[in-house]
Amino acid sequence: DLDFYIEGDDFGISKTISAGDLEGKIPKPFKINSAFLTIGAGKNGLFVDGEVAFEIEKVGTGKISGKGKSNGDFGIKGHFDFDKKLFSGQSASIDVEYNNKDGWMIKGELLMDDKAVKGVKSAKITVTYANNILEASGTAEVKIKGIKEVTLRIKFAEGVAEIEGGVKIEKLPGIKDGEGILKIVKTDDVYDFSGSGKITPDI
Repeated sequence: DLDFYIEGDDFGISKTISAGDLEGKIPKPFKINSAFLTIGAGKNGLFVDGEVAFEIEKVGTGKISGKGKSNGDFGIKGHFDFDKKLFSGQSASIDVEYNNKDGWMIKGELLMDDKAVKGVKSAKITVTYANNILEASGTAEVKIKGIKEVTLRIKFAEGVAEIEGGVKIEKLPGIKDGEGILKIVKTDDVYDFSGSGKITPDI
């Protein structure tokens, strides 16, 4: 149903959207917690007012609010904040936006310092959303001698954000090369990493 309003010489129509109206319309694995968003049109053009709160369970929370322009463009824009125990300060947040021309846009860069995960010196992960796929990938530097390259990606699912990647091992005494898999896991409130793989002996 549409509502209408009269303010002085301005007459317009509007519709207020609740969390139920947005069910299934926000990219997975995001989940709507609450929404009160009003979209309307009047003498001064289109307007959007209100906000939507959302989350990925056990991963982080976000908020987007309305914006509108008299030329007919409208949308909602905000941010999503990951666990700041894992990612560094302001670099734990990514941008989230929806507009009526381009649809959903999600992007940002997550940084990890040497205090976040035992054995990891630093990491940088880029988050993007395109073609209904939310992706996050990057690289890391670890404190273990012999590991020269670590690639990371975040696997998003409801209630889960699993960080895993590939490891390449450089030439060491008795070892020609090697490769393996690394995973960053959260136990209680502490992040740690584990890995496994294969090496080629230098015989």
